[in-house]
Amino acid sequence: MPERFYLAEWITLHAVPEFKDFVEWMRAEFDREAAAADAAARARAEAAFTDALALEARFFAAAYEA
Repeated sequence: MPERFYLAEWITLHAVPEFKDFVEWMRAEFDREAAAADAAARARAEAAFTDALALEARFFAAAYEA
């Protein structure tokens, strides 16, 4: 585990079987939809996912900088 308590807490929060099962289900859903989507739809989904990750990183950075 990381030395920083908040990183360890984040890992612990997400390391439960129910969360893992949910993530695997969601990944399968995205893969299924992506297989049926055209290139433009996949590019929009990728951009939305990238934006969401950036926002999540900014959220946590702001929380710990405050």
